Amino acid sequence: MVPLLIDGTGQYLGYFKSTNVRRLITGILAGISTICLFRLACVLGLQSGRWFYNNIITK
Repeated sequence: MVPLLIDGTGQYLGYFKSTNVRRLITGILAGISTICLFRLACVLGLQSGRWFYNNIITK
């Protein structure tokens, strides 16, 4: 998400103009970061569920 923020802010403030290559690179980086955040949310959700089951339900 940070690459999109940097690219958008830089364009808005007039530091540079966006090109197709820059948009492709920032889009790929944003996609990778979105997948990593989704994976982290899934892992933390599974761990929380296991903890809840082991410590609350079974006791």
